[in-house]
Amino acid sequence: MKENESMKGWSLIWWLFTLFGIPVTFPWLIYHLYDILRRKRNASHLQGK
Repeated sequence: MKENESMKGWSLIWWLFTLFGIPVTFPWLIYHLYDILRRKRNASHLQGK
């Protein structure tokens, strides 16, 4: 019985993480990848000068 109660707690934690984590994670990931590409592009422009 206690094992089942513990699983309910974890499912609630995962549900909350999914509810709040994914909407924050995807825009951050897209911004981070865009920033990496932008820095590489800017660095390649500066090498010729």
